[in-house]
This record gives sequence, C-alpha cells and structure tokens, in this order.
Amino acid sequence: MARIYQNERMTDKVNEVSISSNNLFYDGFRDPLEIANSILNKFIDFNSQKASEIAEEIKVKGNAISEINRLWGIIMAKTLPKTDPQSTDTTSDLMKENKNELSEIDRIIKIDVGDKDGIAKITNKSLDKTLGMAVSYAALESFNATMSAYCDKIQVQLDTLEQDFKNTMISISSTKEEIRNNRLKIEEISRR
Repeated sequence: MARIYQNERMTDKVNEVSISSNNLFYDGFRDPLEIANSILNKFIDFNSQKASEIAEEIKVKGNAISEINRLWGIIMAKTLPKTDPQSTDTTSDLMKENKNELSEIDRIIKIDVGDKDGIAKITNKSLDKTLGMAVSYAALESFNATMSAYCDKIQVQLDTLEQDFKNTMISISSTKEEIRNNRLKIEEISRR
C-alpha cells in the first residue's frame, strides 16, 4: 500500500496542479475557448484585410476599364473621321494628335491594371512607336476591336475577383457566427 501511495504522491508532484473553483483549467494553461476565439479572430482579421485588398483592386480595375473605354472613344471620335473607310491608305500624324489620351491609356494599363506592356496591348507597339504610326480606317477599327477585347479580359478578371470577395465575406460572416455560437454554448454550460 505504501508503494501505491508513493506513486500517487509522485504523480501529484509531477502534475502540481492547483485547480480553483473559478478556473476549470490548470494554472499556466489558456482557456481553450480563448484560444479558439483568438485563432478565429486572427482568421477574421486576415480575411478582412484580404477582402479590403480585393475590393480596392476591383475598384481600381473597374475604373481602369471605364477610363480606357472613355479615352479610346475620344481617340476614335477625333481620328476616324479623318480616314477613308473605302481606302487602305494610311494617314500620318493622327496618332500624335491623340498623344495625351494614348499616354494616359498606356499609364492606366501599366499602373492600374498592372500590365507592363501598356498601350502595346491594343496597338502591338510601344507608346513611342504608336505615336509615330500612320493609320488607316481599317487599322483604327482593328485597334478598337482589340481594345474592347482587352477590356473584356479585364472584366473577366474582375468577375473572378468579385466572386473571391463574396466568398471571403461569407467566410468572415460564418466565422463570426461560429464565435457567437461558441460563446453561447459556453455560457449555457456555465449556467448549469
């Protein structure tokens, strides 16, 4: 019997616990609910930041599409009437007349959309070479179609980002609900 007593004493010595009536857990250990809440709150913070970044990217790229379309519309309105739809002859200096619009489109594509090719996405040439181009009616119409296709491609990316944003917000809401439910369960258990 003494041996059992010694083993029990050794076990008590190894564990050295002090349990009070106010704390269901060992001193030095954290409440599992607190740990779960901490993890879930970190998850919420991370996803809130992610959602904020996605929302900003959606805003910037959405504005980029609108502005590219607006500026390209100005270019077409100024340039197309100076070409002959029946002729393949090119007219020089037309693109130079649109330097401000072309430069802004180049900047938007490079900075806001994040595509290093800039205006080359539409004209297949750098900004300097685009400004020096002689163009025909058919070339302008081709650039217009390319610009529309490019903006459609960005819109598809935006649609994906919007879905990611919705999924992230749903995840945040679900996590908040989980935290609320856990708190309610613990409160219910503590009342018993």
